[in-house]
Amino acid sequence: MGAVDPTYPLYPMASILAATLLLLVLTTSPMRRTWNLGVAFICFWLFLETLTNGVDAILWSDNANVKHLVYCDIVSRLQIIARVVRPMITLNLSRRMYMIASLRSAEAPNKRINLIIEWTLGLVIPLLVAGPLFYVVQRVRFQVWEGFGCSYGTDPSVLTVLLITSWLFLPPLISVVVYYPKVAWVFYHQSRDVNKFLRENGVVSRTNYFGILVLASVDILVTLPVGIVSTVLHFLQVAEDNKTIPFYSGWSVVHADWTPVSVKWTGIHTSRSRQLYFSFWTSLTLPFFIFGLFGTTREARAAYRRTFCRIRAWFKWPPPLCQKDIPASEHEYDPEVPEMAFEDVAELDRSSRLSSVYMSPVPEDLDVEMKEGTAPASDERGEVLANTPILRSSRPSTPATLRATPGYAAGN
Repeated sequence: MGAVDPTYPLYPMASILAATLLLLVLTTSPMRRTWNLGVAFICFWLFLETLTNGVDAILWSDNANVKHLVYCDIVSRLQIIARVVRPMITLNLSRRMYMIASLRSAEAPNKRINLIIEWTLGLVIPLLVAGPLFYVVQRVRFQVWEGFGCSYGTDPSVLTVLLITSWLFLPPLISVVVYYPKVAWVFYHQSRDVNKFLRENGVVSRTNYFGILVLASVDILVTLPVGIVSTVLHFLQVAEDNKTIPFYSGWSVVHADWTPVSVKWTGIHTSRSRQLYFSFWTSLTLPFFIFGLFGTTREARAAYRRTFCRIRAWFKWPPPLCQKDIPASEHEYDPEVPEMAFEDVAELDRSSRLSSVYMSPVPEDLDVEMKEGTAPASDERGEVLANTPILRSSRPSTPATLRATPGYAAGN
């Protein structure tokens, strides 16, 4: 028997590809920093969701057999967590952008409070919804949809909408009403002040800030409509199955029979099939968009090259060939070291009494070996600054390219 989904194997291939791209973003870009904690949360949960969805679409492509019970228990709750995490992270990103727009540093004394809020939005609330709140309206242990795999089953009632479905549109609605207007206004009218704030705090680069802003913006534009449409489709499906929509069917009725339910492809109603297709396919748009923002940056590409070099080293390939494959700009870049603006170099110059910053010619067409040494230096008043590090080139100098080398303070 062939696959019942006419688009098979397009969906499982797209899901596994999305999971791979999210794994690259998690492992090769600076998503683990404090300001990117929300992005790390959404990448982690979306990675698990897309991976399990792809596996489910393969295992149950032509059947609706109840199997892998523990696996389905985990996947059904994971789907709820992922559905809640997306809007909650949107709210979190909008809040962080609002802090930047208000020119409030993330390194202030309330840093611990910010971390508590982020962990609550990205982990505690999703687990709370997938745990005790879901248990209140959990009608069956899980459902197996032919062509899609494991899913959760809820009581068709208003309480289900309040406890489960409302999380799809309430957080992005708060973002749109409370946070995002000021973020958009400040970014458009006061970008210079924001850039200065980012340089002075050094907690996030301007590139990552812009990526997080775009992610929050697009996620709001996608998550809010998707949440509203999902809620409408849920009510349409409930209306087809029931003449009336009760507020709650009752504890004894909901938990009377927890036997897993198997749903054949021919038994899926039109509204239910629309809801399934809409839910599964819209979950794939955000992973590809996240990779486009954070997986194609300069530091990400440099990380890919370094990983490729390590693999070549495992196979005993000559390392010099690998080093030549890496452009100098990417080879020298360290994503863990924040970029330093020229104004910060000047401030460091004044604080350390170093009045002259040594320049080193670095022609792009020459392979110049840079060596660090120390030599006496003097300031404009003739005072000797001992042990001042300088840069020496192993080749004759060419017309100097102005390239400041911060950090060479007197006494180092």
